[in-house]
Amino acid sequence: MSFQSLTEVIEGPKQIDETLDFLSQKVKNEVCSLITGAAPSEERLRQARLRNTGMYARGVRSRTIYLSEAREHKATLDYVDWLNEQGAEVRTLPDLPMQMIIFGGKTAVLPFTAKSKKHAIIVHRDPGVVYCLQALFELIWISAAPLGRIFDSNGSEISFQDRALLEMLSLGRIDKEIASNSGVSVRTIATNVAKLMDRLNADTRFAAGVAAAKRNWV
Repeated sequence: MSFQSLTEVIEGPKQIDETLDFLSQKVKNEVCSLITGAAPSEERLRQARLRNTGMYARGVRSRTIYLSEAREHKATLDYVDWLNEQGAEVRTLPDLPMQMIIFGGKTAVLPFTAKSKKHAIIVHRDPGVVYCLQALFELIWISAAPLGRIFDSNGSEISFQDRALLEMLSLGRIDKEIASNSGVSVRTIATNVAKLMDRLNADTRFAAGVAAAKRNWV
């Protein structure tokens, strides 16, 4: 395979949309995205819904990281609600290194930064390049803050309350301390801990913490 076949520059808004549509239709497992820049318009978000509906219907997983300012943008928050309904996960960070979409761990799409080509993307299919970009995404994902619903590695949803409880348990907090911070009774905390342990199939709190970490709950 030649080098030219591993990278491709796509120019023009129409050609870019067609390329993203094609990649969305072909992906089979997961799409990972870093979204930078100004908050997208309602029209762009509407187009994204149309593009991705079929992808989610096929059971494709999605993880997206927005800039933190997305938390103040109603149209984006509405879109995040829709993503959550499709089983997708969203997180935010104050700063992101670049715009990026990775399709199925095999194809990465980045902006083409040449000043003479304002409306262009570069499509990478080189396994080594895509592997490095995926590794970068995973590092950023770990440090990003969840937005909307939270799912574990098996696709099961976990509430913000349960996640917060697990985080306090991981810090060694006892039920009385957690109850005081949460504004609920010690009995309620003990009941919620027992439910989490049962859900995690754990006999001890330590085992529950280990199981929760494996599921990406904490």
